Amino acid sequence: MKTSPKPAARKAPKRESEEQARVARERKRAAKRKGLKAGSRHGEATQDDKAKRGGQPADPRVGSRKPVSLAPSAPAKPKPKAKPVTQAKPDPAALEKELLAIENDERLSRLLDRLDEGQPITSEEQDWVDAQLARHQALMAELGLDDEDEDDEAPADESAHSEELWQRFMDDNFDPNALGDEPRQGKQ
Repeated sequence: MKTSPKPAARKAPKRESEEQARVARERKRAAKRKGLKAGSRHGEATQDDKAKRGGQPADPRVGSRKPVSLAPSAPAKPKPKAKPVTQAKPDPAALEKELLAIENDERLSRLLDRLDEGQPITSEEQDWVDAQLARHQALMAELGLDDEDEDDEAPADESAHSEELWQRFMDDNFDPNALGDEPRQGKQ
């Protein structure tokens, strides 16, 4: 006897509640939709958006929303400028004393003599000499003791020379006919 295979047992369909069916449909619908919902970016704001902004409607314009006063207002007071610190002028007597100290410095004199003779000095000594000479020049300028003697001689020579040239010009008896050519008249 041949036995026929038993037909596969069918499973009984599950009974879903309506609530479970509704949740499954929403999940399936959400899976189909990907991305943002359709609509305009300038569309009406939802209730949630209005609540976030404090009940004010959205303003689609770009830029500052700060209110601007249309009436002229008093100009803001400028901040007072800091006064520049002015250094008090040093006492001329102290400057003269410092100048004499530099001029009477034996070390400086010895180093300058060595330089005049063409003997080498170290770079430290050269820096010190340069600093002392620069300070000497600055003190001379502050006290108004610049070497004006050399400057005064040059303009005196120039003025004497120009006076001599002027005198020679005035004393000269220039005769254009002495050149041999007759003076030319304008172009004809």
